[in-house]
Amino acid sequence: MAYTYIDEAEAHQQYDDMLDECYPNQIMDIPASLILYKCDPIAYHCGFDDWLDGMELTTDETESEGV
Repeated sequence: MAYTYIDEAEAHQQYDDMLDECYPNQIMDIPASLILYKCDPIAYHCGFDDWLDGMELTTDETESEGV
Protein backbone atom coordinates (compact mmCIF):
# COMPACT_ATOMS: atom_id res chain seq x y z
CA MET A 1 0.00 0.00 0.00
CA ALA A 2 1.36 3.41 -0.94
CA TYR A 3 1.05 6.19 1.59
CA THR A 4 0.98 9.93 0.96
CA TYR A 5 3.62 11.96 2.77
CA ILE A 6 2.46 14.69 5.15
CA ASP A 7 4.55 16.96 7.34
CA GLU A 8 4.37 15.71 10.94
CA ALA A 9 3.27 19.08 12.36
CA GLU A 10 0.48 19.31 9.77
CA ALA A 11 -0.55 15.72 10.49
CA HIS A 12 -0.80 16.43 14.22
CA GLN A 13 -2.85 19.56 13.50
CA GLN A 14 -5.28 17.62 11.33
CA TYR A 15 -5.54 14.83 13.91
CA ASP A 16 -6.15 17.35 16.71
CA ASP A 17 -8.81 19.08 14.59
CA MET A 18 -10.53 15.73 14.02
CA LEU A 19 -10.50 14.91 17.75
CA ASP A 20 -11.80 18.35 18.68
CA GLU A 21 -14.58 18.06 16.09
CA CYS A 22 -15.57 14.56 17.25
CA TYR A 23 -15.53 15.52 20.93
CA PRO A 24 -16.70 19.14 21.06
CA ASN A 25 -17.36 19.13 24.81
CA GLN A 26 -14.53 20.96 26.43
CA ILE A 27 -13.56 21.13 30.04
CA MET A 28 -12.82 24.72 31.01
CA ASP A 29 -12.33 25.59 27.30
CA ILE A 30 -9.57 22.99 26.92
CA PRO A 31 -9.79 21.13 23.59
CA ALA A 32 -10.35 17.37 23.73
CA SER A 33 -7.11 16.76 21.82
CA LEU A 34 -5.06 18.57 24.46
CA ILE A 35 -6.79 16.72 27.30
CA LEU A 36 -6.02 13.37 25.67
CA TYR A 37 -2.43 14.39 24.88
CA LYS A 38 -1.73 15.53 28.44
CA CYS A 39 -3.69 12.86 30.34
CA ASP A 40 -2.86 9.80 28.23
CA PRO A 41 -0.06 10.48 25.75
CA ILE A 42 0.22 6.78 24.86
CA ALA A 43 -3.44 6.64 23.77
CA TYR A 44 -2.95 9.94 21.89
CA HIS A 45 0.02 8.58 19.93
CA CYS A 46 -1.60 5.19 19.28
CA GLY A 47 -4.68 6.98 17.98
CA PHE A 48 -2.50 9.25 15.86
CA ASP A 49 -0.76 6.25 14.29
CA ASP A 50 -4.11 4.55 13.63
CA TRP A 51 -5.47 7.77 12.12
CA LEU A 52 -2.43 8.05 9.82
CA ASP A 53 -2.94 4.46 8.63
CA GLY A 54 -6.66 4.99 8.11
CA MET A 55 -6.03 8.12 6.08
CA GLU A 56 -3.19 6.38 4.17
CA LEU A 57 -0.74 9.07 5.29
CA THR A 58 2.84 8.88 6.53
CA THR A 59 5.22 11.30 8.18
CA ASP A 60 8.16 9.23 6.91
CA GLU A 61 9.19 10.29 3.41
CA THR A 62 10.70 6.85 2.70
CA GLU A 63 7.22 5.25 3.04
CA SER A 64 5.52 7.64 0.63
CA GLU A 65 4.50 7.04 -2.97
CA GLY A 66 7.22 7.20 -5.56
CA VAL A 67 10.03 6.05 -3.29
